[in-house]
Amino acid sequence: MKPFLEDFLTIFRRLCLNPSNKTSNDIPTEIQDAIMSILKAFENDIETTKSIANTMTENCEPFILQAEMGLTGKALTVLSVVAKGSKIAAEIILPQIMFWLGNLINADTVNAPQNRQEIIVEAINFLPDWLSLSIECGCTQVVRDALPGFIESLKRTEEQFGAVVYPVEYKLSEILLSQSSKFEDAAVLPTTDLYEKLVWRSVTDLKKEDAVLRTEIQNFIISFAKSDFQTLATLIDKEISSREMDSSLLELISLATVDEASMDKFGGVIVDALKREIDFDLSRCIVDTIER
Repeated sequence: MKPFLEDFLTIFRRLCLNPSNKTSNDIPTEIQDAIMSILKAFENDIETTKSIANTMTENCEPFILQAEMGLTGKALTVLSVVAKGSKIAAEIILPQIMFWLGNLINADTVNAPQNRQEIIVEAINFLPDWLSLSIECGCTQVVRDALPGFIESLKRTEEQFGAVVYPVEYKLSEILLSQSSKFEDAAVLPTTDLYEKLVWRSVTDLKKEDAVLRTEIQNFIISFAKSDFQTLATLIDKEISSREMDSSLLELISLATVDEASMDKFGGVIVDALKREIDFDLSRCIVDTIER
């Protein structure tokens, strides 16, 4: 197989990154299986595995950075398959992906100004999956290195384009919280200000009729409560002391109630609030709290 390896990789690239097929970011299962099989065949050959990773990275680079071609997502999918197939390959691919995503979010490679917002927002939406994959592959240092720049980029994009980044911020934060045990010291991640902002903003965002946004908020708050309840409780106490109690604040408190300790903390607040008023949506929230 080795003499034909370069030919195989070229064929995979041509089949997956055909400019005439931009309808989906998915690639055929057969090609995914073939890539995995090749990586499996050379799992004890470090140099060949590195060569595969480098070749696929080089082949995919123009399709990722020239976002106007419309194949960024599909090229990223190809590289995600390679990264999943080998830790050695992942250590080569993942830092490069983080660098490229940073370039796209900063619009460093955008040639057409009219496409700028679309490309930036698309790149931002890739972040959660790639951070999650990096953690899954055991490459947490890649996440540590990339995170400060991504958080700053999210802040800047929010200032430019508004609420379009909100679901990504919540989803990214939920991933970091739910996977915090994978980091040697999650406390040193530069997320304190981000989490505080999201808890503060969630009271307003929970009022919105946006099912995707609401789901991401709910997942974020529940993960926060399970991973670091004391910090979340402190942030919620600040909101309780500075706002009038309403359905969205009560929903936030209910989402944070995930176990006996959190019920001891917020159970009385919930009961007192329910004595005042309750609506259908809030009833569902309380039922979910009891089920948790």
